[in-house]
Amino acid sequence: MNKNLKVLLTVAVVIAIAGSYYFPQVQQTVNQVLGAVPTLDGVDHPYVTVNGHKEWRGRVPMAATSSVICNFPNPFNATSTWEGPTAKSTNVGIAQANNVFVATTSSVSRFATTSVTALSQGFAMGTGQWSFSFVGNVATSTSAAEELGAPVNVLEGANANQTSNYILGPTENLVFIIATSTPGTFVTYDQGFCSTVIREL
Repeated sequence: MNKNLKVLLTVAVVIAIAGSYYFPQVQQTVNQVLGAVPTLDGVDHPYVTVNGHKEWRGRVPMAATSSVICNFPNPFNATSTWEGPTAKSTNVGIAQANNVFVATTSSVSRFATTSVTALSQGFAMGTGQWSFSFVGNVATSTSAAEELGAPVNVLEGANANQTSNYILGPTENLVFIIATSTPGTFVTYDQGFCSTVIREL
């Protein structure tokens, strides 16, 4: 065996040993990084975009001292739609019977509504803990809503041409608002949170 061939074999053996040492470490590092977030539970970001389809998913705490307990400004500043507003009180709350409504408003002040469009029949909150989930409908009139079993004073979900009434304008807010015949200062206030999904059209 000549001298050049010996040198070539020696270099090949050195490269093989070095490769077997470094490549497993690279693979191990990649596995550790990918394994750090096994589900989306660790992702704390309200915006989701899939193939150009934009959504905002959020949860906000209740504002205890306002009749507007939760407020969701349109996050896209563009015509959007929404679904599944929910609210949950985690304490005993106001010691007086009140109703809570889901509504839209164009009020500039986030927690002082001026022009409100009620989307739901008033939900009786009672004087203890409570939870509320808005369920949309596809009724095009109050009579159709009644046939579907929906209260006639809930906003119809669709127009005659099947376009949705659940639209949030670029400068509108989706709000949870308390209506009471006896407004005033209370010893305790409802605490909890509200959630919703807003989609850009």
